[in-house]
Amino acid sequence: MKLFPQGVVLAVVVALFAGCGSSKPVRSAAAVTDCLNGARFLVSNHGNQVAGSTQTGLAFTLTVRTGRPSSISTAGDPKGARLSRGARRVVAACLRKHGPQPGTLTAPAAR
Repeated sequence: MKLFPQGVVLAVVVALFAGCGSSKPVRSAAAVTDCLNGARFLVSNHGNQVAGSTQTGLAFTLTVRTGRPSSISTAGDPKGARLSRGARRVVAACLRKHGPQPGTLTAPAAR
């Protein structure tokens, strides 16, 4: 006596295997944006650009690059300020965890 039709069993097996490999995290500017917003930054992304402000209100733009280090700019800040070491650490951590490889950051040294 058959409990399940053969087609139903096959559909379940295919559905289970379709999920395999999809657990790999998406590494993109959008994922970096989500990480930064979770760290209380206020940012949005457009393509490979992440723009917004830190928790203290410092405006910055992060250019997320694949295969090369990403870069950060605070040129949009009227006072010409740079990211604090703490803010830079948060950006670098989000980039390492969620950005495309190599997941590194180049920029002028923090104050």
